[in-house]
Amino acid sequence: QLDDENYTTVFYILSFLRTVLAHAHNNGTTAEQLAAVFAPVLLRTPHALPGSTTGQPDPASSTAEQREAANFVYRFLADISPTAPH
Repeated sequence: QLDDENYTTVFYILSFLRTVLAHAHNNGTTAEQLAAVFAPVLLRTPHALPGSTTGQPDPASSTAEQREAANFVYRFLADISPTAPH
C-alpha cells in the first residue's frame, strides 16, 4: 500500500517508461530491458531497504522476488493483465 505521493511518483515513472517504450523503434529499448533495469529500483522488498531489521534473505528467495518484480513491471509496460497465480 502506497501513500498518494509515492503512488503518483511510481505511476508517473512507469508512464514515462511506457513513453520510452513507444519510441522503441528509435532507441532499441524493449519492455524486458526496462523491466529488468527499473523493477529492482521501484519495487524493493522491505528486507532490501537500508536499515532493515528483517535480516538478509536467502539468495534464491531474493532472485525469485526480483524476477516477480520484473514480471510485474513488464506486464505494466506491455499493458498485459496480470495472470492469476497457479
